[in-house]
Amino acid sequence: MKTVSESLFEKFCDRNSIRWEKIPTANKRTADYTIFPTGIKVVAEVKQIDRNKEDEKAEQKLNRGELVESSYDRGKRVGAKIRDANPKLAPHSKTGVPTILVLYGNVRPHLYTDAYDVRAAMYGVEQHFFVVPKDPSIRPFFGGKKLGPNQGMTRQHNTSISALAVMSGPLEIPELVIYHNVHARVSLPPEYFRPYTLNQFSLAEAVPGKYQEWGRA
Repeated sequence: MKTVSESLFEKFCDRNSIRWEKIPTANKRTADYTIFPTGIKVVAEVKQIDRNKEDEKAEQKLNRGELVESSYDRGKRVGAKIRDANPKLAPHSKTGVPTILVLYGNVRPHLYTDAYDVRAAMYGVEQHFFVVPKDPSIRPFFGGKKLGPNQGMTRQHNTSISALAVMSGPLEIPELVIYHNVHARVSLPPEYFRPYTLNQFSLAEAVPGKYQEWGRA
């Protein structure tokens, strides 16, 4: 039986005339799809983030019209999907084929897949640094900010994933946003998906004292 994410992904491909083929599931370490955006082969792993017990309680409150207050580790749920997908995409990446991890947040009220969560999962959470001088007469001062720790994608980790895409929207009109992995073994050229009118992002160049934000790819 197809998952919601698989149905949405196939619908997205059909609406955009992207040829897709389901990869036979010989074992659990096999990727899900081969797709051909602009006629070029890309291997895709499609996953969804389903509700856990805390999500179920929050959704019950939401349905009753109650205020929902909750907190979670930003990027944690996406990070788990990255670690699970990497070995499935690795055999294809090693042969030079670009790959993409497609995520769908099947959760209310939190989807866990917004741009901040994706950046935190791929490149680490935001950190602020404060300098405390040895001289007690000098007040501590702000020393800058950067991304990290818990980086899911580095030059040594999860390099088999060329890009991470987030899927959203109703079944009739599914949408896709692509976030490129700057550390990927095999890059996914933005031109492959340019004809399909979707948003693509890559991590901007590092600027001292500032966070690296998403920039248009």
